[in-house]
Amino acid sequence: MDAGLGQNTTSDEIKVGVVIDLKTNFSKICLTSINMSLSDFYQTHPHYRTRLALHIRDSMEDIVEASVAAYDLINNEQVRAIIGPRSSMQAEFMIKLATKSQVPTITFSATSPLLRTINNPYFVRATIDDSFQAEAIASIVKSFGWRSVVAIYVDNELGQGIMRSLSEALEDVEVHRSVISPEASDDQILKELYKLKTEQTRVFVINMDSSLGFRVLKKARKIGMMEEGLKSVRIYGPHLLEALSDVEFKGLAGDFKLINRQLESSTFEIINVIGDEERIIGFWTPSSGLVNAKSNKTTSFLGKRFGPVIWPGNSNVVPKGWEIPTSGKKIKVGIPVNKGFLNFVEIKTNPISNLTTVRGYAIDIFEAALKELPYSVIPQYGFEPPGDDYNDLVYQVFDGKWDAIVGDITITSNRSSYVDFTLPYTESGVSMIVPVTSNKNKNAWVFLKPWSLDLWITTGCFFVLIGFVVWLFEHRVNTDFRGPPHHQIGTSVCFSFSTMVFAHREKVVSNLARFVVVVWCFVGLVLTQSYTASLTSFLTVQSLHPTATNVEDLIRSGESVGYQQGGFVKDILLGLKFSESQLKPFGSAEECDDLLSKGTSKGGIAAAFDEVPYLKDIVSHNCSKYAMVEPSFKTAGFKPSFKTAGFGFAFPKNSPMTGDVSRAILKVIQSKEMSLIENKWFNRLSLASDCPGPDTADLSSNRLTLSSFWGLFLISGVASFLALLIFVALFLYEHRHTLCSNSEGSIWRKLKSLFIIFDAKDIKSHTFKSSAVHNSFERADKAIATKHVIKQGVLAKGACFSMSEEHFRTQPKHNKFGESDIEFVVERQREIKQTPRCKLSA
Repeated sequence: MDAGLGQNTTSDEIKVGVVIDLKTNFSKICLTSINMSLSDFYQTHPHYRTRLALHIRDSMEDIVEASVAAYDLINNEQVRAIIGPRSSMQAEFMIKLATKSQVPTITFSATSPLLRTINNPYFVRATIDDSFQAEAIASIVKSFGWRSVVAIYVDNELGQGIMRSLSEALEDVEVHRSVISPEASDDQILKELYKLKTEQTRVFVINMDSSLGFRVLKKARKIGMMEEGLKSVRIYGPHLLEALSDVEFKGLAGDFKLINRQLESSTFEIINVIGDEERIIGFWTPSSGLVNAKSNKTTSFLGKRFGPVIWPGNSNVVPKGWEIPTSGKKIKVGIPVNKGFLNFVEIKTNPISNLTTVRGYAIDIFEAALKELPYSVIPQYGFEPPGDDYNDLVYQVFDGKWDAIVGDITITSNRSSYVDFTLPYTESGVSMIVPVTSNKNKNAWVFLKPWSLDLWITTGCFFVLIGFVVWLFEHRVNTDFRGPPHHQIGTSVCFSFSTMVFAHREKVVSNLARFVVVVWCFVGLVLTQSYTASLTSFLTVQSLHPTATNVEDLIRSGESVGYQQGGFVKDILLGLKFSESQLKPFGSAEECDDLLSKGTSKGGIAAAFDEVPYLKDIVSHNCSKYAMVEPSFKTAGFKPSFKTAGFGFAFPKNSPMTGDVSRAILKVIQSKEMSLIENKWFNRLSLASDCPGPDTADLSSNRLTLSSFWGLFLISGVASFLALLIFVALFLYEHRHTLCSNSEGSIWRKLKSLFIIFDAKDIKSHTFKSSAVHNSFERADKAIATKHVIKQGVLAKGACFSMSEEHFRTQPKHNKFGESDIEFVVERQREIKQTPRCKLSA
C-alpha cells in the first residue's frame, strides 16, 4: 500500500516505509495519527517543496513477515527510512537489516531494553525504554513498604528485557517471577494464577502487551484475585539521523527529545484504575521521584504519598502486601528444650490431650514481633533438645530443617557464618555474680568514708592556704594576728579551721582578707552540708559488699566457679586460665543458687559466670544474697570474648524475614508491651520493692570525690591568688622608696628591710590610729587623778617638803615584742627642795 500526502508535480518526493500490524486496533490508531500529523504539517507549511510518500506494509503480527516487508521496502521501494515495527520481537531482525543497508529504522512502540541504540547506529527509539519504568515501579513499591512482589511477564523480548532492570531497582525487595507464554490459552493462564493465589505475596507487576495483559486481568478478577488485599501495576509501554537528533517539540505525550537516538525519559503518570474509570494520583520523574498530583510536591516514603487510592475491593486501607496463603503454608520454628531457666522458654505437655504448648519470655517477644510485620506469618513450633550446646540447633537451620530458631540463642560470630540473626532482644555480654555480705557501717572510722582521700587532702591543703593568706593580710593591721611565731601560727590555723563551722572569734579588718574569707565560707558551707548528708546515708543505710570483685583473685586463690551447662562460657573460663578442676556446671537457676550458698569449702562455688540475662534472672529472685559484678579484665585476642551480642532469633541466610523481624523487635522494645512481658516473666514490679536498688548495693561508690567539688576549690584558689597579687602590689608601691633607694645597698638588704617593715605594725592603719587616741585620753585622765590624790595626801599629813613644779606629756614607745604603748614621762623642771626644819607629826 502506497500513500502520498500533499504531493504535487513540482515537489521533491521522499519515500518513507511503514511496517505495522494493520489488523490490530493499536496499529490502526497509529497509522491514522501519522496521516493526520502529515496533513496538519503541510497545511501549516504549504511552501515546503519536499513531500513524504508513505509506503505501508502489513507485518501480519509475525516476525518473518515484518522482516520480509522491511526487505521489500529497502530494496524495491528504496525508502529513505522505515517507521515501525510495532513489537520488540519484530524490531530485532529489522534493526540488523536496516543497519546493514544504512536505512534508519524509527520505532514508536518497541520498548524492550534488549534493543540497544548504542550498538545499532541506524536504530532510533522514539518511545520510552522499559528500564526507565522500572525505577518508577520501584518507587511505588517502596513507598508503600511492600517487601515482596511477583513479576508476571510474557516469555519474549518484551517481558525478559525489563526483568534485569526491575530486579536492580528492587534490590531491597524480594522479586518472584511468573512467566506466561504469548500463546498461552485461558486454561494455562488460570493455572498460573491459581498457583500465585496460593502464595503469600499479593503485589503483582504485570509486563506484557495489551491484548495478553487484558486477558490476564480478566481471569484474575474471575478467580477473586482483584478483591481487597491484592494490587497490580501494569506497564505499557547519515543526514536524516542528524536531523532526527536535533528535533525537539512538546507533543500530546510530553516533551520529545532524542539522546543517543533514544527518547529521553520524561514524567510518568501514576494512574489509579477503578473499574472502567481512572484517576491520576501522582507522577514520577527521574529527578524528583514520586510527586503528589494534588500538592505537586515531592512525596516522602514516610509521609503522604499520593492522593486517596482506591484499592481492589473498593478499600481505602493500604494492603500489607502479604496474606495468609490459601495453601496453609507455615514457617517451621525450632524451639530448644531447656531444663533450666524456664522463664525464657518452657515447653508443657497436657497429660490428658497430649497437646504440647510452648511459652516463655522469648516466645512472647517473637509472637509480639510477628504481629508488627506487614504480612501474616503462622509459626509452627517444633521442639529439639539442644544437646551439649546450641550450635547443633543453629546448624539445623543451615541444613534447612527449620525456617527459624526461637529461644535463648546467643548471637556469636561463629554462628553468624551459618545463619542470619535478628537484632538482639536482651542485654548483651557475660558477667559474674558473687555472694554479698551485709555491713551496718559500725566501724569506728566510718566518719572518714563520706569523702575520698583526694578530697580530704585537698580540703586540708586549702585550710592551710586560707590561714596563711589571711595572716598575710592581717599581720600588720590586726593585733589578733601578732605576737610570738608559735602564737601567730596557731591563730592562723585555728582561724581557718574554725571558719568551717563559723566559730572563728578573731576579727578581720582588712578588706582583702574579708573577701577571701567570704569566698572560703561559701566553699565550707557546701562541703559541710555535703559531708553531713553523705555521712547520714553511711550510718543509716545498710550496704551490701560482694565477696569477690575480680577474676584474678578467684584464679589466684583457687576458688571454684560455675557456668551454665551447654553454653560457651566454659571456653571463656578456660581461656582465662581457670583450671578444669575449678569449673562446675549448673543447669538451672535453682542449682546455681545451691552451689553459691554452699561456697567452695562445702563443694560449691564462689562465683557464677553466665550471660547477663541469665544472671539477672538469678539475682532478681535472690537480690539479698547475690550481686552482679562487672569483670575488671579484658579478653582481647580470645574468641568469643566477654562482649556478646545478646539473644536473637535465627533465620536462614538471606531470608527476607530477618530484617522485617528485626524492625518489629525494635517496635516491641520501644512499646509498653515490652514492660508487660518483662513483668509477666520476671516479676519486675513486685521485686522492685523487695530488692535493694543499685545505689544501696555498694555505698563505696557514693563517696564524694574531688571531681564533684573541684569547681569550688578553683573559685576559692583564684580569689585568694588575686587578693594576694593586689596586696603585694600595694605593699611594694607604698614602700617603693625603700626598694629603689641606693643607700640600702644590695637587693638582699633591700628585701630584708622590706621584711622588717612588713613585720612591724602599720601605724598609719586606721585601726591603730583610733586605738592610740582612745588610750591617750584615758591615761591622761588617770594621771590627773593621781596628781590630785598625791596633793591631798601631803596636805592631810602636813608634809614639810614641797614638790617641784611638774608637767606631763605623752609619747609612743615600743616594747621588745614590737607592740606600741603610751607612756607618761615626767619631766622635772627643778629639783625637789626638802625642808629639814619640818617634821612629820602623827
